[in-house]
Amino acid sequence: MRTATTLLVLVVLATTGVSLGGELRSPALSFTLMDGSVIAGAIDTDSLSVKTRYGSLQIPMRELVRFTPGLDSHPDLADRIGVLVAAIGSPEAKDREQARKELIEIGPWMETIIAGYAADQPPEGKTEMAAILAAYKKTRGEATTRKSLEWKDKVETEQFTAVGRIQQRRLEVACPYGRLDVKLGQIRLARIIEDGDLPKFRRACDHVVIELRDGTHAKGTTNLAGIAVATPYGELDVPIGHVSTITFSEKDGAAEVQLRSGDQLYGTVRLKTIGLTTNYGPLAIPITEVVRIDVYAGRIDDGLEYYWSFDNADAVDSLRGVKGQVVGDVVFADGVFGKAPVFKNHSTKIVIQSPKFNVNGWKQATLSMWGKMNSYSTYGNAINRAEGNQGCGLWLTVGGNYGYWVGGSFGVRLGKDRYDYLSVQPHSFRSKVKPYPKTGVWYHLAGTYDGLRVRVYVNGKLEGEQVAETPGLPLFDLPGAKTVIGRSAVAYRNHWRDTYFPGPIDEIKIWKRALTEPEVRQLHERGLSLQKTAGGAGS
Repeated sequence: MRTATTLLVLVVLATTGVSLGGELRSPALSFTLMDGSVIAGAIDTDSLSVKTRYGSLQIPMRELVRFTPGLDSHPDLADRIGVLVAAIGSPEAKDREQARKELIEIGPWMETIIAGYAADQPPEGKTEMAAILAAYKKTRGEATTRKSLEWKDKVETEQFTAVGRIQQRRLEVACPYGRLDVKLGQIRLARIIEDGDLPKFRRACDHVVIELRDGTHAKGTTNLAGIAVATPYGELDVPIGHVSTITFSEKDGAAEVQLRSGDQLYGTVRLKTIGLTTNYGPLAIPITEVVRIDVYAGRIDDGLEYYWSFDNADAVDSLRGVKGQVVGDVVFADGVFGKAPVFKNHSTKIVIQSPKFNVNGWKQATLSMWGKMNSYSTYGNAINRAEGNQGCGLWLTVGGNYGYWVGGSFGVRLGKDRYDYLSVQPHSFRSKVKPYPKTGVWYHLAGTYDGLRVRVYVNGKLEGEQVAETPGLPLFDLPGAKTVIGRSAVAYRNHWRDTYFPGPIDEIKIWKRALTEPEVRQLHERGLSLQKTAGGAGS
């Protein structure tokens, strides 16, 4: 259960009208808040007023690209930073250590501010500041498009950037589920949302699965039309078909509501009981007895763009006819069900290079596969995409239990800057983890990107997630990129003999949307069911 609010609700600008109930029209603004929330919405103004050192400006909302309130607009954060920076210069080692820990936890978006304070520190403080800046750099990795907080407010358009003080200090945000009251000091970043960022979902749900505190589960249909969620910014009414999961805290009764768009709400669900119609009769379950509610709505294959089943002992995608070239001594043997290619060494791979296969500009994505590792003596590149030495699109690895940056990972390349990426490692396949997962066993692996975060799943269970510092970046891809199954796609690694995946890979699917956690779980369960039906070799 998260202790911090994470909230993303997509809405339209006031000039275009707001349709309550979750239907959205563009243009729209998305607000990333200081507590980790992300709220998109319509604000009741045609322009932003900015007081600069050269005079006051009126910037039309229709010309806005983004605006970022500076530290001067965040008095609570500024006070906290001031206290921690003072503690960095303390003669007491324990005080310096605690301050360093807290400043690192705030995140690398504070890099510019901390660097400004570093010059005024005593020798011990300079050492601590250097450690903090090094930690920020390590967290950033190669990324270059992520923003650091500045002292003054910044408003950006396509033509110019204004730096000063935004005069509107409080904003009323109209969203499709209600109205919210947001202070400027609660905003970290606001950006224009394009049409592709506005997902639409139906209101009805097919069925729900409820996990109870006594360890039992109930499955059935519900006539619940929606839920009311009281957030720190206002109360929202969310149609049940827009919900993915609701997780309740036993301690304080608060709930984390995950929406099918990838958005999240944290607050209090105003519901005492939930009615459920099961195959064995009706139930009325008190919310106080519920740990989690999973909502299933729509078809899991909605948004599926590519699918390699390998059942015909070839590498042809069954949806768009994208054909892969089988290279080396690749053998097609029994898969998790049907046939699957088996990769034996550095010389075996499947190469896909086609104008029909490109993910550039995608706002969301999901990659799913089944794999059986016969050893953990390689980097385990299952699916990789690149043009020359430039990584592209998305990747999935299940690496060996040794060395630096070895272990499983799912990641995406983002934005117009080819060096920005976002990745996460699953708990089961981290480098040096003990005990490492068994070899010779089928695992279902899936990764999702919803515009806000990447998530990675192993056998239907969420095993890691990483939040983007710059939300909303689309996938980056190149027209000449190639996808390699079973080995690294990056040119400079061609001579490396330990990048290949040592075993069979099966049922590769790529969606142009982020599957929800219940959908990934359903995908794994469907695979297990088909294994049993077909007598496959899965675990």
